[in-house]
Amino acid sequence: MVRDLRSAPLESRGMQHIRYRRTYILPTRFGFAFAFMLLALFLGAMNYNNNLAFLLVFLLTGLALFSMIRIHRNLVGLRILGIEAPPAYAGEPVHVSVRVGNPAGFTRLDLTLKTRPGSLQGAPLDLAPGEEAWCRLEVPTRVRGRIELGALKLVTRRPFGLFQAFSPLTLSIQATVYPKPADPPEPLPVHPATSGPNHASRVESEDFQGFRPYRRGDGRKRISWPAYAKGLGLIVKDFETPQGEEMPTLRWADAPGNLEERLSHLTRWALMLESRQQPFGLELPTESVPPDRGLRHLHRCLTCLALYPERDR
Repeated sequence: MVRDLRSAPLESRGMQHIRYRRTYILPTRFGFAFAFMLLALFLGAMNYNNNLAFLLVFLLTGLALFSMIRIHRNLVGLRILGIEAPPAYAGEPVHVSVRVGNPAGFTRLDLTLKTRPGSLQGAPLDLAPGEEAWCRLEVPTRVRGRIELGALKLVTRRPFGLFQAFSPLTLSIQATVYPKPADPPEPLPVHPATSGPNHASRVESEDFQGFRPYRRGDGRKRISWPAYAKGLGLIVKDFETPQGEEMPTLRWADAPGNLEERLSHLTRWALMLESRQQPFGLELPTESVPPDRGLRHLHRCLTCLALYPERDR
């Protein structure tokens, strides 16, 4: 099963405020139809000199102007607190999330995240006063590598849906798409690399080395909970692999198939070794990664596989 990498390093973060001069309004298709209806009513009222028809036209026009002001007010003053685009596997969507904060005393309605051309859009979000929430967008992927999402925009159409107010976000986003893990997986290579003194890795074994600060990816069993209870923070028990012990290295030559099949097998093997909490290295024709363990190491290896060789999108 593919491991969840939502805790892997994020691709983009930032902060900005949506200002008055960066918020734009355009009529929707429904708004154009509504304007055409008002024009027809106005011409009919003039033709028949009907005061009630004039009253209806002016009332509906006032509602349209009110919705324009309210839609513009929906966006102005919002705070963009951060943007995340965790990596994904080829064939799976990249989940882009924008953290939005509402410092005003009224509810913001129908906030939607869209790409600049408008081909993709996320689910609408209502934001209560003083609330912060994630506005999400799914971007489909087909092949591995680095994808450029460009700048996004935040859109709203409420109330009434006559107009669309949008504000472009100045933070562009990149996301890493890992190779799709091979299914079914090939067995791991039977000849691991021999580790020397420079390949000693910090893993659980019989040789206790000491304590060190907690790093992301460390197992809970290695945390010294008595030290944490004393207020010393998260401290991890550190172990060292004996020099005679061997650690596997995933080699390009060991993977069968063509280019993409090899990358898929190496991805699956890396996930299998990480699920066992076993350190491993990676050797590619262009670069190598020394043996290590943890989510950060797994992300580094999978990124090397995703960008080998780097493909144009």
